[in-house]
Amino acid sequence: MPGEVVVFADGPESTRLLGALERLATMTEIDFVLIGGLAVAARLETFHRATQDLDALIDDDRGRFQQATLRAVASARIDAGNLSVDGVTIDIIDIDPTTPYAAIGELDEPLDRLFTAAHLFAHHDASSLEIRAGNQSATLRVASPRALLVTKLHAYLSPRRAQTKRSSDALDIYALGRQLVAGTPGPAPAALPRQVATIGTWALQQLRDRPEEMVRRLGAMGITARTEEVAALAEILQSDITN
Repeated sequence: MPGEVVVFADGPESTRLLGALERLATMTEIDFVLIGGLAVAARLETFHRATQDLDALIDDDRGRFQQATLRAVASARIDAGNLSVDGVTIDIIDIDPTTPYAAIGELDEPLDRLFTAAHLFAHHDASSLEIRAGNQSATLRVASPRALLVTKLHAYLSPRRAQTKRSSDALDIYALGRQLVAGTPGPAPAALPRQVATIGTWALQQLRDRPEEMVRRLGAMGITARTEEVAALAEILQSDITN
């Protein structure tokens, strides 16, 4: 796992995103955890793909977060109900972090269980990270690689996910999975709650059952992979999260 500071090469994309994140991170009224594409890039320590938005996981009401940001950040705007900072859209996911993991089993649909488990764990298993690019920097809580993997599994499998984002989700899963399998040196990961491991194993089984779909989506991102490689990666990750 990367250390406490991640430095990106200075460029138009990092400048745009870090500028907005720097301003958003100064808003301390309501805490948030960074997830999504930029969080994955930070944990991988490289801009492995283009990403347009910032994803904030909050433990409060979406409306209160928006209003708090408007008060704290001069460049914040709300257009058609969507919050933006410096023109960068902030996608907000609000959860109740006091929800017991045991309650996940009461949800009927596997994807609902996966969504709840993934985002609860992402909120709980996050650590402070300083992200730098050029003369910009932001220090905030970022979800762990394992938590990001599970959130990305939900995004990839959800039928409500925009088709245009499925290939980038596939690349995030592939890159995070390879990093986790490689065992990048770092602090010992947090214990994975049983409910997260169970539903995460189910999600990874979907990849093992349809590796050709991920191979096709990786190909759309310029990554060449074999079905056997994708299936083997999902199998290793299954073993990792159940042990």
